[in-house]
Amino acid sequence: MKVLITAATAMELELIKSETIRYDGVEIIFYVTGVGAVSTVFNLSEILHKEKFDIVIQVGIAGSFDKRLALGDAVAVEKELLYEMGVFENNHYKTVFEMGLIDGDTKPFTSSTLINPHTVLLDLTGLKKAIAITNNEISTSATKIKLYNEKYGAEIESMEGGAFHYVAIMKSISFIQLRGISNYVGDRDKNNWKIKEAILSYSDVCNQLIKKLMLSK
Repeated sequence: MKVLITAATAMELELIKSETIRYDGVEIIFYVTGVGAVSTVFNLSEILHKEKFDIVIQVGIAGSFDKRLALGDAVAVEKELLYEMGVFENNHYKTVFEMGLIDGDTKPFTSSTLINPHTVLLDLTGLKKAIAITNNEISTSATKIKLYNEKYGAEIESMEGGAFHYVAIMKSISFIQLRGISNYVGDRDKNNWKIKEAILSYSDVCNQLIKKLMLSK
């Protein structure tokens, strides 16, 4: 079994690289795709073009819109939204899907959403399945936070998750995105953040997932 574990930054991979257990018959490659959707699409596509993997895993920290999600906990992302693409007009926001610029069921989208179809992988993590939104900027605007959370149902946000889902679906490869909740969206006081705990949480889950996959072979 050949596994690719990716993250936006080396910092988000540091712990998982040192603590991931190595199993006979399992090759694990760690790969930094860079910050943001553009970098993720390019670099992930490059490595998937050069090498074949049985599963691709994206890990990283994320902010949460939902305060019912505890800081430091991990979630498995079931759905990704790219709803930052759109326009504010007459005090209302419309996505490119709502504007009719992109059909909501054009591959890799399903109902304007990037859905992970690998339900077995999601279930194996034992984690809450989350709805995420990918943004080019970290949300601080109260208007945007309310929009993403209340109108579109986003529970967490990152800058790369949607790009990861997009590429993985288009490449028809098994994939899963694991995120540790480091902070609540809008809180810029990093004294309140739980970055180390978030990284530890998704690292532990990723390690256990690989173990389960290895034992199922």
